[in-house]
Amino acid sequence: MRGEHFSTDVPTTTEDPLEKQSKNFVAFLRKGNYTADQIREAYYRLVEVSDSQEKDIRVQEILTEMQKLVADHFPINRFVRIIEFKQDFEDSVKIFEQYVEDLEISFNEKKMLRSLVKKKRDGELVFHIEGEKMASIKIVIGGSSEEAVASELMGVIKECLEHVSEGQKYEFIFTT
Repeated sequence: MRGEHFSTDVPTTTEDPLEKQSKNFVAFLRKGNYTADQIREAYYRLVEVSDSQEKDIRVQEILTEMQKLVADHFPINRFVRIIEFKQDFEDSVKIFEQYVEDLEISFNEKKMLRSLVKKKRDGELVFHIEGEKMASIKIVIGGSSEEAVASELMGVIKECLEHVSEGQKYEFIFTT
């Protein structure tokens, strides 16, 4: 019979093998709780520019994974983006605190925004422009790290501020 060897299912898109390798490597890094410095040192050893004589078993574990990936045609320069992302994540609390400090809001609002990260406070963050409520964001921290909270909250604040025109007054109000 015609067509009996053909599937009528619509083919699903397959994940790019490079993306799959990247995700698996990042999952390996998360599971091992490796730092950006350890990943960077493993990378330096991979490309043979490391000056370190230290025998760090954790760096060696990362290096071994990197070598496996490279042997499977993973582009070496892809590690640089992963390291940069990890470093930005590790620095996200400091970056968030500086970002909040530079906002044109009251001292108390700055203190409140910083406390959302440091104290991992759940509640509602309301954003006003010229006294008019523009956004209400429910915040549920759960077991998230300070870094994840800082990164996410900074994105939310930036998104709110995109709606502020020059000279307009804005404020953030938090309730639990």
